[in-house]
Amino acid sequence: MTQIELRRNKAPKLNRRSFLAGSGVCMSLPLLEAMLPAGKTAFAQDATPGRMLVMFTGNGCHMQAFQPSQAGNFNGNFGTATSLNPLRDIAGDITTIKGLHNDPMRGQTGDHGKGSGAFMTCAEVAKNRIESATTMDVIAARQIANQTRFSNLHLGIDRVGGGFPDNGYSAAYMGNISWENGSTPSPRENDPQRLFNRLFSGDLPDTPGGVDTRAAVNQSVIDTVLADVNRLEGKLGVADKEKLQGYLDGVRELERQLSFQQPDVVQGSACEKPNIGGNGNFVVNSRLFNELMVMAFTCDLTRVISYVFSNGLNGRQYNNLGIGRGHHDISHHGNNQNNFNMLKQIDTYHMEEYAHLCKRLKETVDVQGKSLLDSCMVLYSSEIADGNSHSHYDLPIVIAGKGNGRVRSGRHINSNSGRIADLFLAMQQHVGANVSSFGNSQGPLNLS
Repeated sequence: MTQIELRRNKAPKLNRRSFLAGSGVCMSLPLLEAMLPAGKTAFAQDATPGRMLVMFTGNGCHMQAFQPSQAGNFNGNFGTATSLNPLRDIAGDITTIKGLHNDPMRGQTGDHGKGSGAFMTCAEVAKNRIESATTMDVIAARQIANQTRFSNLHLGIDRVGGGFPDNGYSAAYMGNISWENGSTPSPRENDPQRLFNRLFSGDLPDTPGGVDTRAAVNQSVIDTVLADVNRLEGKLGVADKEKLQGYLDGVRELERQLSFQQPDVVQGSACEKPNIGGNGNFVVNSRLFNELMVMAFTCDLTRVISYVFSNGLNGRQYNNLGIGRGHHDISHHGNNQNNFNMLKQIDTYHMEEYAHLCKRLKETVDVQGKSLLDSCMVLYSSEIADGNSHSHYDLPIVIAGKGNGRVRSGRHINSNSGRIADLFLAMQQHVGANVSSFGNSQGPLNLS
């Protein structure tokens, strides 16, 4: 990676790995026209990087209202799958799949622990000890690690518990979907502020109260790289200047939102920042993580993200929806209509957050004038299908994005494959991993 580097040929050219540097800060840049080869108006199609993101929620879904009933094009209408309605505006970018399962998830007991642990390994996990396998995201990320600053990101909203709470299966399985090897999960970040600091390499010391020094003095990361910004703007075209300014504005807005999660450094203020604690964190943190993930893809900081929106076997109370019972308890619905109604509310909320992420990716335009979502495969799924039966067959599967042409979206598919490992293999190949098999796959799932 290099600091701002301009080359003169027919026009100034900017290295794709250039960054803005300041004291304790390293800000990668979005793709700009100045990064194009001399005389070119776009990068070659095969130079457009593939990106994948997996969003995981625990406890399954109310499948009757989640999965479309008929194969074919959506035409903007998901029919009986009303929980998908938040996706209507981007229905043309959505693919749902019926018929995928994960055999290694199956078991007489410990369905949440075993299901979460095997979710992205497609391999059996051990009971009464931690013994898993390397997940599909890590395998892919290692092969393309030299192309981005971070090989992969592993994020989550809930904290990871301890012990073996699910019939002898470890809590580590239920809180981590990304594993470096059989015993070590990928480092997981559940604090948006720490992720922000990590993405921008902030290494200023903390104050005694634990507040980042920069935040304590209301200093933006942009303030520390202003000299580089001014130097760069003087050499950019109009379109690039607008794109750079939009990017910097987005960073400032994200900093502003993050500031409301920090303790107020001014004591006794008449207008104190809200105390966002306890279970309410997920409502705010969801949107913050969405913005940070979009930023990570925009700046090509990584091409592989795994995101645990809620842990397996979680008892989260969705007070924001007026639901005071725990999700896991409700998921054991017993065919009770009141439980079905609450599950549909929760599933719809999950889709609202997924839709927000995907719409932000769609709104973000790359240097070729294409939506960032076009280069992505963004998977939404869970460790089980129905929470009452703990079924691992016909898992909930939603994919957003066109995968650089790999995915013919806007439709519901009845898969003949039957293996989620085939989908994972297709996603690995999409980001550029040279792999021909994964888990119990029989070949990459054809989505074209």
